[in-house]
Amino acid sequence: MRCEVLVASLLLMGACAGGDDNATVTSDTVGSTTLGGSSNSGNTSTSATATGATSTSMGTGSETTSSAEGAPFFISFSTNVGQITEGESVVFTAIVSDPDGLDDIAGGTLLTGGGGFTYGPFLSAGQGGVYSITVSWTQMHQVEPIEFEDGEVSRSFRAEFFDKDGNKVDQETSVKLSCAGGGACSGGCVDFQTDGENCGACGLACTDGCSDAKCLPAYGECISLRDGFSTCSDYCGSIGEMCTEDGCVDATVQGWNSYPSCVAMDAAPFYFSEPCDAAQTWGPGRSIIRCCCSDTN
Repeated sequence: MRCEVLVASLLLMGACAGGDDNATVTSDTVGSTTLGGSSNSGNTSTSATATGATSTSMGTGSETTSSAEGAPFFISFSTNVGQITEGESVVFTAIVSDPDGLDDIAGGTLLTGGGGFTYGPFLSAGQGGVYSITVSWTQMHQVEPIEFEDGEVSRSFRAEFFDKDGNKVDQETSVKLSCAGGGACSGGCVDFQTDGENCGACGLACTDGCSDAKCLPAYGECISLRDGFSTCSDYCGSIGEMCTEDGCVDATVQGWNSYPSCVAMDAAPFYFSEPCDAAQTWGPGRSIIRCCCSDTN
């Protein structure tokens, strides 16, 4: 009842503004239905201006005007929070009116910014002219993949409402998506400092783990005397990496007595701590070796 009285009062103000044909009204929404006053921290809100039969809605970064006589118009379009992270949701609330009465409003839809994809219809919040829809992080990812690497990203949303004659008005707002670990990959928050599948950036997988957003050194392929590498520095350089002395399990070289054992790792290797430029001796316990190399590729 409070909202219906407010909407009616706003319309009356527009009709009885004396010699000024323009009446500007501003309303903030807290949660989903609280009107008036100033918005709480973290909430986003917009304002609307009604001018005769023309309605102008001003949202975050957008302005939409409908000049059709009798077209619906926004009083406000807001969210209950300004930022969410994985596992959370946001409530979008629109307060809409119509010169021909609230019964002339046929419905509304929430879309992506620019109107490319649809999240779903607005539902009546139980008060005349007040509509809301809740969208989760998961739903946002399903509509538009969530992937960013700068800690947070802003995503735009568009509300569209139309009346029974097909007149339409729309307005946009935005919500920040954030991840404490640095970003999101394939819709999930990740810690770029330690995530071995996304080390420093999405999709950068490590062989032996990630630390400080860099892949830890890892042992290379199984090689023998006939492969022509006299030192581990030679081998690591051939694959675009650098030999890391004692960088893999406190050793520079893993050794086996046979190639199959090295490939299958079905037997415990021998470990050798030695300089990267040490000439390989190729003997018992190291007929086949793997060198410790950086993992930057």
